[in-house]
Amino acid sequence: MAYKIIINPSARLDIIEAIEWYNKHQSNLGFRFYISVQTTLNNIIGNPSGFAVRYKTIRTAIIKKFPYMVHYIVDQQTKIISVLAVLCMYRNPESWVEI
Repeated sequence: MAYKIIINPSARLDIIEAIEWYNKHQSNLGFRFYISVQTTLNNIIGNPSGFAVRYKTIRTAIIKKFPYMVHYIVDQQTKIISVLAVLCMYRNPESWVEI
């Protein structure tokens, strides 16, 4: 059975805010960021356990060409991947409240 991915509303907001920020700085850069996010999510679906556990049970996957990481958890029983956040690696990690 294939894994299903669920993106939490706060993670969607993280993505939208990053797209808007990148588009303000360079035309079409937000779209390129979005494509990189989609590629990363597809890589996670293909190999959910293939990325490092960074905080207790939260795994992280780096988004190529952008200083962002996808933070997610995997429920092996239900085959559900929950994306908790998509955060800039330059931000203070303490600014994110762990769920």
